Amino acid sequence: MAKLILQFNGATLQEIVLTQAPITIGREPGNDVVIDNLAVSRYHIKILPVDSQYLVQDLESGNGTFVNGQQVTQAILSDRDQILVGKHTLVFMSGEKTAGAGRKERGVSLAEETVLVQSQTVEGSIEILSGGVQHERIALTQWTTLGGKGHTADIKLKGWFVGTPAFTISRRPEGFFITHSQGRRMTKVNGTAVTTPRALCDGDVITVGATILQFHSGT
Repeated sequence: MAKLILQFNGATLQEIVLTQAPITIGREPGNDVVIDNLAVSRYHIKILPVDSQYLVQDLESGNGTFVNGQQVTQAILSDRDQILVGKHTLVFMSGEKTAGAGRKERGVSLAEETVLVQSQTVEGSIEILSGGVQHERIALTQWTTLGGKGHTADIKLKGWFVGTPAFTISRRPEGFFITHSQGRRMTKVNGTAVTTPRALCDGDVITVGATILQFHSGT
């Protein structure tokens, strides 16, 4: 059976079982799943069944909806897709038999399995070299880290035409991937514009307008 795993800052908060009825997720009490956070719109997304699959639909939210770091208005979900709603992450579990089925048969819940997968994920950080709001090193401990000008950004950027957010960095078991999100100032890695999700390597230099950052792998 398909489920959503609601997470915040890497911690699992709730498991939501998906049925054949559409559900809404947002800040208002009238939603099927309520996320009490100002970064989440009153009615942020809808999840609805389409044939044998599930579709996520943005409900004209203020901060947008992102699937695996890419902003979407709607998208068909695949197993382990990560949906960013404000600063909360929803991990979609299709419920199909996979290599992890043995864990579930031994009594490990999907939430526990998600935590196990996350604990094995590589570590990394972003260092602000110049520009930005603060010169600091930021640990990439969340499933998704936002860089931009908005109040929801984890990495605060400055400058004209910088997006809100400008980019997302997704934390996966195989490493970190950066995706350009919004804004006329393109996100660049080592001088090359990011047009599709790109894997980050130790020492990669990320630029957005006048802000220069550097990715570091490991602790």
